[in-house]
Amino acid sequence: MNAILADPERRKLVASLGMNMLTRVPSLLLVLVLLPRILSGLGAHGYAALFAALAVGTLGVFLMGGASVLGMRRIGAAASEGDRRAEATAFVSLAAANGTLTTMLMVVIIGAELAPAAKPVSTTSVLRIGALQADDGARAACPGCVADG
Repeated sequence: MNAILADPERRKLVASLGMNMLTRVPSLLLVLVLLPRILSGLGAHGYAALFAALAVGTLGVFLMGGASVLGMRRIGAAASEGDRRAEATAFVSLAAANGTLTTMLMVVIIGAELAPAAKPVSTTSVLRIGALQADDGARAACPGCVADG
């Protein structure tokens, strides 16, 4: 064991692997402790509705992620050409696309929520969409396009 830890690069590797394993502990606790409590609190039907709502929210995040990639490409292309006006236009277009997608998905989810057989758990998907919007990367790609405030 001492031979393995004698080399500084191997010590870094062992430390990295150890930290990687420690980052798995919260996920393990979630699966072993929190999810069974949620299941017992919501019941099987409510639990299934919760995860269906999370799936719809994740679908919305994937849609916005695709729009963000295209928007960042447009921003990057304009920035590489030094065209600040096109860069700002691409940023505004990206924000509008994300806003439109978010609004459309929220209308669908809230409409489903208002249906007579709906459970209040489906609002979880709206929270997931709002929390995971991916426009920060675009903001970082175009720092001059956003006024510091």
